[in-house]
Amino acid sequence: MKRLCCQKFYFFIYRRSVAYIIRGQLLVINEIGLHARPCAKIVRTVKQYPDVSVIFAYDQKTADGGSIIDLMILAAGRDALLEAHLEGPKSDCKALWADLQRLFESGFRDCEDRFFVTDHCRNKKKWDDKQT
Repeated sequence: MKRLCCQKFYFFIYRRSVAYIIRGQLLVINEIGLHARPCAKIVRTVKQYPDVSVIFAYDQKTADGGSIIDLMILAAGRDALLEAHLEGPKSDCKALWADLQRLFESGFRDCEDRFFVTDHCRNKKKWDDKQT
């Protein structure tokens, strides 16, 4: 193999040769779609695997999986089908893909229901107690 003079370029070629790619679709099933909280949850999940690059695509727009703003710009509502492209080490890609599937299948319940339903019900109960 020919040795390249630029070390960064050589590293890039080496990294590309051992990269593992996963392409799949993720369905947004929560009622509100992708807004700030679900996007933040996606970014937190993606940031746990720094060696994996993640690109989401929807409606002819692409977004970096590590940017909340990029994900919100997709404007994916309920029942939107996002295309996901993961690239990196095999074990990290598979683990991240499993985490993303689990996150989307739950409808981001852990980051929405805890705030909206529980706190709203508590506040309603306090309000009802004051009225009687």
